[in-house]
Amino acid sequence: MTDREQPRRRPTLPPVQRCALGLTVLCASLLVVTAAVGDTELERMARELAGLRTQLDGLESQLQTERTRSLAELRSLESRRGALDQQLDAERVRKAAAEKKIEAKRGQLDHRTEKTDVLRPVLERNIDKLKAAIEAGLPYRREERLRELEELRTNIRSGRLDPETGTSRLWHFVEDELKLAGEVVRTKVPLHIGGERRLVDGVRIGMVALYVHDETGYSQLRRHDDGSWALEAVTDPEIQLQLRALFDNLAKQVIEASYLLPLPAPLLTEVAQP
Repeated sequence: MTDREQPRRRPTLPPVQRCALGLTVLCASLLVVTAAVGDTELERMARELAGLRTQLDGLESQLQTERTRSLAELRSLESRRGALDQQLDAERVRKAAAEKKIEAKRGQLDHRTEKTDVLRPVLERNIDKLKAAIEAGLPYRREERLRELEELRTNIRSGRLDPETGTSRLWHFVEDELKLAGEVVRTKVPLHIGGERRLVDGVRIGMVALYVHDETGYSQLRRHDDGSWALEAVTDPEIQLQLRALFDNLAKQVIEASYLLPLPAPLLTEVAQP
């Protein structure tokens, strides 16, 4: 075989160069794979970061909402606090005024207590005098008048009536007594006749004398020495005529007239005393 006809040999590298070339190819392949893996991890991290950012934005919005609500509540509380402070100041003013009134009332009460201690015995003595006068006087509505007087005494003793009011009530009672003493009126007098209680015509001359007229004639109420009262028939014709005129004139509402009538014996005795 000639030199031309011999087959061509492929060029070959030395072993060291071949090893270096293989390492280079292997590194390039690793770099490609690493780059691909790195890109996937970055995308995942980017998505996570995007989700966290979205959550962060939501939390920020909620936080802002809570902050706004809290500020509104704080303003409302401050407003209420201001109103409460005003009410508290007003209550302090009212309390001070009430305490001042209480002190004034306490002073009045102390003064009233002193006046009560002074006036109550005076009222008691005057009530006793009026009671004695009623019991000794003409027995006209005696029980009713004595009951009213005792009720007044009870109310004064119990404190239901203060001395000023008790004095005023007692004075009204005295005025009523004076009115009774100054009246000349026709009235109905309860009498027990034949075992029955009857109302008969009568004439009361103040609290001095009482005359009655029934089917038996005219009678006069007289007081006995033992303090009892009883009707006694009027037998004197002249006095009967005077009583008839008195009854008739009062029935006709004739007020001014003169009569000659006997006075009760106790009154005559009092008038005769110097």
